[in-house]
Amino acid sequence: MSINQPATIMIFAAIISLLLSVYAWLKRQNSTGVFLSLLLLSTTIWSLFYSLEIFSSDLETMKVFLFVSNFGISSLPVFWLLFAARYSGNGLWLNPFVVVMLFIIPILSIVMVATNKFHQLFYKTIELGNVDAYHYLKLIPGPLWLTNIAYSHILIITGAILLIRYCLKVDKSQRVHIKFFLFSALIPYAVNLLYLLNFRPYGFLDLTPVAFIFMGVIILLGVYKVKLFDINPLAIDLYFRNTSDAIFIRN
Repeated sequence: MSINQPATIMIFAAIISLLLSVYAWLKRQNSTGVFLSLLLLSTTIWSLFYSLEIFSSDLETMKVFLFVSNFGISSLPVFWLLFAARYSGNGLWLNPFVVVMLFIIPILSIVMVATNKFHQLFYKTIELGNVDAYHYLKLIPGPLWLTNIAYSHILIITGAILLIRYCLKVDKSQRVHIKFFLFSALIPYAVNLLYLLNFRPYGFLDLTPVAFIFMGVIILLGVYKVKLFDINPLAIDLYFRNTSDAIFIRN
């Protein structure tokens, strides 16, 4: 497998993520759909600009693509948590102040990447590496990179816990929706963990964006199989549990 092949796959993943993002936006009924759309848009940015980085061989150009891809990398965990919280019925605490606070570290990370040459706190070094005929960015992480990674994983795990807890509360007929999101989110998360543990093709390649194509495919299957974007199972479940009125369902 040549390095252009995963880059092409990541472009394809970006296209799928973008289409799903637009679809989620068009089908939105509340902030849950908005957060899902923004989550998929973040995956699009990451996948697209990482693929452009792989296609490039000029160090300065690759740094620009690295910077832009960080908009998706840093914002994705926040949108995942916001989506999971809203979908699981824990959205009451999502006031503007909390949302702004959640974005402080991602915004700081983006700023630190943009100004890294002045302080080397996010990346200690950014160099052009070569493996055979392949070019890549040889990155030595700094303390702020480690902080950003830890923060991202905390948000992802917290979102997964919220969905798992919710899955145990709702009616069995609603659990399939939640399991789709959990399973689709675990794929890129697991691939990213392997990358952090130095399981990297060619010794440098981050396949996490490639994993998002599988996330997109699973969500796409969910759209047609279980109406995955009909997002409001909590409200329906709570209404049926608490109302004593007669309910008429019209097809």
